[in-house]
Parts: sequence; structure tokens; C-alpha cells
Amino acid sequence: MSKISVILPCLNVVEYIVPCLDSVVGQTYQDLEILVVDAGSTDGTLALVKKYADRDSRIRLIHSEKKSYGYQVNLGLSAASGEYIGFVDTDDMLVCDAYEVLCGELEKNGLDYVKGYARMFWEMPDRTRGEFDIANFFLEDGTLGRVVEPCRMPELVVKDHFLWLGLYTKKLLEQVRLNETPGAAFQDQGFCLQVFLNSHRAMYIDKAVYLYRQDNAASSTYNRNGMRYIRDEYSLNLRFLDGKGKPWYSYFYERFLDQCRGRFDVMALSGAFWTEAHADIMALREMAEDAVAQGYLSKETLCAEKWKCLELFLREPEELYAYDRERCVQRENALDAFLSAIGEEEVVIAGCGRWGSFLVYLLKKHGVKVAAFCDNNEKLWGQTRDNLNVLSFRDAFAQYGDAQFVIASKFHSGELEGQLIEMGVSKEKIRIYTLGASTELLR
Repeated sequence: MSKISVILPCLNVVEYIVPCLDSVVGQTYQDLEILVVDAGSTDGTLALVKKYADRDSRIRLIHSEKKSYGYQVNLGLSAASGEYIGFVDTDDMLVCDAYEVLCGELEKNGLDYVKGYARMFWEMPDRTRGEFDIANFFLEDGTLGRVVEPCRMPELVVKDHFLWLGLYTKKLLEQVRLNETPGAAFQDQGFCLQVFLNSHRAMYIDKAVYLYRQDNAASSTYNRNGMRYIRDEYSLNLRFLDGKGKPWYSYFYERFLDQCRGRFDVMALSGAFWTEAHADIMALREMAEDAVAQGYLSKETLCAEKWKCLELFLREPEELYAYDRERCVQRENALDAFLSAIGEEEVVIAGCGRWGSFLVYLLKKHGVKVAAFCDNNEKLWGQTRDNLNVLSFRDAFAQYGDAQFVIASKFHSGELEGQLIEMGVSKEKIRIYTLGASTELLR
């Protein structure tokens, strides 16, 4: 019996299945049972999986009679024999030592589950890959690296969204089943909720374990049936909260609101209100109205921006769409103005953190040549990030004095601008990037 069972739900991912499987079979931790649960692929995916299974006895192909992510995961859970269980979506990848690190923490601390964090990635036309970290709430709140008790932490509902970031004990997951609704969207929310409610010892660690693809046009992220999927998932998941206190309901509905907003963001990017989803949108509005009536959503439980969007949604969903669409247009116009100001000049990016890494690929997409990074962190000097050298500010100015310096810093742009000017960079050669690290800008 293998120590870890890895469940891979699969459907028509011929473009992505090879790098996905390579990342799993190539784990530094090799004691794996790899369960590929396919829901009837017709694009060549199955032939590739069978090739891998022929040369690696750890891989087992399971056929699903339903095209349902929840049903596929449940099939995998029923078949899994490992002491621990992990999950990988088959357009994504694992970091090479993910299970070695996760399993070590799980056993050392006697945990029900352990999770790291993910890096988003996308492939550029030249086959280079851009990556940046998904925001890590646990780094911000001091929870990172400590044993916590999820069943007493309803706030996890809005902080921890992904089943594939972790490694779980089989004993814990014997109490968990996903909703078997059609499609492949949002069923992991019910999974996460059940995991929290049934876990007494867990840990979140400062380790990237997963690569989350952002360039799959067939992803459920862009599916216009998403409104119905949210309605179905959250209606079903209410049963798990029976007998739980008000905080669980408040965070549950806040997450519900966040996911509704996500659908509206995608709709705004499409440039048209989805009239075909009107009935589902109105059902979601009714659920939100009920949450407000019961006091689960209020000005006190939400930040100002979320409350404003909720008010628009309750008054008229098309008003929320118009609000999001206006923000899309403003962002697009700001990006156009930023790129126009840079023109065709070579660029040095000041700051090689999350924004800086994202900006490399945003500029590359628009044909702008990036020469190097500069950063004040001496430990980074001489290293490479995103295939670019990291220099001190002075070395960057000495080597690329004629380039434009683009500041990519969420909190220190004013200080960095002053530093550049003091070194002799003219103000006309300095640009400040303010649009953040949103993959929507790459679409």
C-alpha cells in the first residue's frame, strides 16, 4: 500500500496532461498511488494517460460515468488506499518536492491536514512561463507555521479556498464527500467547508507546493454557467452548517458574495451582461437578500467595498455589472496610457516582488523589452528572477542609464522614486506602475 494517494480528476486536457503527470510522477517523494479519474475524454487525453500507466505501475486509470468534478473526486476517494491523500487538477502542476515537505510536516506534527500556497502561472507565446504567488492570508495574520484548530476558525472559509494545496489524512476524508453536481466548478467549496468542520489539528506552511494555470480558456473560471454552479453549490452546502454558530454563516455568505463578484468580474470582462444567466443571477440575489435579512451579511461584517457591491447587487444586478464594467474600462484605459508612455524604450523594473514579476510578462506581452530588475535587497543582487538579472539601483543606473525605470511596488513607490531621482535618473524617465498583479490584464 502506497503512503500517499494522489487523485487527478480529468476531462479533455490533452494540452496539459503531460506536464501535469510529469510533475506528479517526478515528485521527490515517490511512495505514491496515482489515480487518474477520467470523465470520458475524447481529445487524446486517455491515450497519453495510458502511455504513462504502461510505464509507471503507480498510475491507475479510473473511468467516471458522470461529467462531474465532485463525482470524480468521490470515486477517487473511494478507491484511494493511501494513508494520506492529495489532489491535482490536470491542467495544473505540483512543485517537485511538494509531497516530501507536506508529508514531513503532517507526520511531525500529528495533523489532520497541512497546506502550502500556490503560484499562479501562464505560458507566453515564446513558451516562457510567468509565475507569481497567490496572496497568502496566513503570512499576514501570523498563523503560518503554527498548529491551528480549524473547527474553531470559521474565518478559514474566506481565506482557504483550494483543496489541491494540501495533504490530508485518509481518516479525515472518510468524513468528507463532494457534491456531485454537473460540471467542474465550485464543488471544492463544500469539500473545504467539511474539512474545516471536521479538523482539530492543521497547519499552513510557507512553502509553494502547487502551480495553478491561468491560461486555459476552457477553465471553469470562464464558464458562463458559473452563476448556476454557485447557486447549486452554496444551496447544498448550507446543510453542513446546521447547529453551527452565526460566525460560520457570516463567513459562508461572505465567501458566497466573493464568488458571485468573481462571476460578475468575468462577465464585465466579456463586455456584455449575460442575459442567459438572468434566472440564476436572480436566484443568487434572493440568497443574498436572505443572508442580509438574517443578519449574516451586514455593514459590520463586510468591508466598505463589499458592502457597496452587495447593495448594488440587491438593488439591481445590472447595476453591479455596470459598476464592474466601468472599472474594467478604467483599468484598460490606464494600461493603454501606461504602455503609451513607455513607448518602445528599454525598461528596468524597480522592485522584483510580486508586482515586478507580473510586470515582466505584462510588458513582454506588449512587446516591451525589459533589461533587468533593480532592488534594494542586497541578498538578491547577482541573482536572476524571471530570467532577468537583479542589480542594485546604482549598478542598474550605471548599465542602463538611458532606459526607463518602472517602479513596481505596492507600498514604497514614493521612496523608490526619490531614490532614483537622487541617483540622477530624470523624472521623465521614471514610471510608476499601479495596476497590481491581476491576470485579467493578460487576457
